[in-house]
Amino acid sequence: MQRPSVPLVKLDSEKHLVYEDRVQLARLYIDWPTVGAKHEDDHVLDVVASILSGPRTARLTKALVYDSQGAANVFAFQRTNEDVGEFQIVVVRGPVTR
Repeated sequence: MQRPSVPLVKLDSEKHLVYEDRVQLARLYIDWPTVGAKHEDDHVLDVVASILSGPRTARLTKALVYDSQGAANVFAFQRTNEDVGEFQIVVVRGPVTR
């Protein structure tokens, strides 16, 4: 039996969903459909995620957490399944001070 081929996911347009709740720290999630574990770009996306977030000198962490102090934390990662994946950035807003 031959395994079915799974095409790359392509979105026709941007999708925006807003969920509101009473939480101490708001979060912003940004997702893009990406490649699966068998694709050569999977590891490249892991490297991009480590450049964007992580230690103090990572691009988004430095800009949003340390320089502008607009976020408490930033995460970026490639979540990979066998045939498809998603690249996600999560920005955790800092506590509101008045």
